[in-house]
Amino acid sequence: TSPGTRSRRSKRNRYHHTPTTTTTARYNTNRRFRTLILSFFQAITPLFFDIVIKPQVAIKEILIYGNIGYDFWTGDGITAKSIQSQLQTLNDDKDVSEITVRINSPGGSVFEGVAIYNMLQQSAKPVNTIIDGIAYSMGAIIAMAGKKRQMAKNATLLLHCCSGVAVGNVRDMKNTIQMMEALDTGLSESIAETTGLSANDVKDKWMNYDDQTFTAAQALEKKFIHEVRD
Repeated sequence: TSPGTRSRRSKRNRYHHTPTTTTTARYNTNRRFRTLILSFFQAITPLFFDIVIKPQVAIKEILIYGNIGYDFWTGDGITAKSIQSQLQTLNDDKDVSEITVRINSPGGSVFEGVAIYNMLQQSAKPVNTIIDGIAYSMGAIIAMAGKKRQMAKNATLLLHCCSGVAVGNVRDMKNTIQMMEALDTGLSESIAETTGLSANDVKDKWMNYDDQTFTAAQALEKKFIHEVRD
C-alpha cells in the first residue's frame, strides 16, 4: 500500500467515525429525556390554559329596592330607563357572565314594570331574580322575569289586578276600564308563562280582583319561584 493510500484511508476514518457504545447510550438517554419533557408539557398545557385564559365567572347585581316608576313627590323610584342603562352596561362588560336582580318592592307603575320585565327577559346575558323582602304587584311580575327565581324564606309575594283613576265623562270611564282589562290580560300572560298555566286559569285563580299574598313556601308550590333561600 502506498503512502498516499494510507493518507486517504486515515482521513476517511477520521471523518466517518463509528459511534461507540458510550455515544449510543448518551444519545438514547437524551432522547428519552426529551420525550419525557414533551409529555410533561403536553399534560400540563390544558391546565395552564384553563387557569390563564378561561375567564373567571362574574355575577353582578341590580337592585330594585323601592317603588316601580318615578315618584313625583320624592324624586325616587325605579324607572325602566334606569334599569335599561344598568342592564346595557353589564351586558357590554365581557367579564360579566350572569346578572342578578334583587327585589324589595311594593310595586308601582304597570307601564314601567312591564318594560322592565321584558328587558330582563330579553337580556343578552342570563338574568336571575331574588326576592329579598316583598315583591308586590309589579314587583312580583318583575321577579318572574328571572331564568332562576329565588325568594327569602321570610319574604312575601303579592298578586292583584291593576288599579287606576279616571277623570272625565262616561266614555272616558269606559275607555279606562277597557285599558285596565287589557293590562290585566297582559299581566296574566306573564304569570301564565312562569307557571305553565293558561292566562284564563291565572285570571280565575289570582287575577280576580282580590289581593293574593303568598309566603315563600306557597310561591314555590305555585311555581312563581324555583327555590327558597335560607
